Amino acid sequence: VPNDPRYGQLWGLARIKAPAAWNITTGSPAVTVGVVDTGIATDHLDLAANVVPGHDFVDGDDDPRDFNGHGTHVAGTIGARGNNALGLVGVNWQVGLMPVRVLDGEGSGSNANVTAGLAYACTHGAAVVNASLGGTAYSTSMRDAIAACPKTLFVVAAGNNGGSDDTSPRYPCNYGASPDNLPNVICVAATDTADTLASF
Repeated sequence: VPNDPRYGQLWGLARIKAPAAWNITTGSPAVTVGVVDTGIATDHLDLAANVVPGHDFVDGDDDPRDFNGHGTHVAGTIGARGNNALGLVGVNWQVGLMPVRVLDGEGSGSNANVTAGLAYACTHGAAVVNASLGGTAYSTSMRDAIAACPKTLFVVAAGNNGGSDDTSPRYPCNYGASPDNLPNVICVAATDTADTLASF
């Protein structure tokens, strides 16, 4: 159990039995996770030690700082530094967090930028790519970018409406379902303290 002062507020870590996992490993800087999102606050005290170089596809430079907050939040869940007596803790205490900014300060972006960001993360060493984003438009180029990286795991959002993605497909989530059936896509929804689908 880490000494991070806000650890007790993170009920989800207890629900996934993170302390038992941490007895085995707390992560590794040798593993890179691409955070394809709004960027990351790369100077954040609980993240900076884990951040590795990334790219900004919104402004077209190598400064993928976050002007929204969503990507920073996601990065904290994945890999806020653990047991440093500071703030909170991520699932991985040590991990390479690669910020790939594809969404602007309003949280909006294009299929072209998301596709480019997914491909960038894969080709720049990300073993896992997290994309907590999505839309209803099918993109062949996005599907092909994911398919071209069979050794990279893409963990993507099911959406925030609590509906069925089987009846109302969302992408990139549904590239893991029929008819595409990409085996390297995991689509994730949110659950609450009772392990039921979250109301949002």
